Amino acid sequence: MLTGRLTVEVGDQVHVLKTGDSCHFDSNIPHRFRNDGRTSARFMVSVTPPSY
Repeated sequence: MLTGRLTVEVGDQVHVLKTGDSCHFDSNIPHRFRNDGRTSARFMVSVTPPSY
């Protein structure tokens, strides 16, 4: 997380990331990112190996 907060849902797990936090997960598991705040959230995503 570069700035703000982000809710990350992976399967049935929910995590709230704050500035400076990070996470990793198997992208084959259904997932989504959600900004529940009133301010912008900036984050980076890296996918390895490429899944396209």
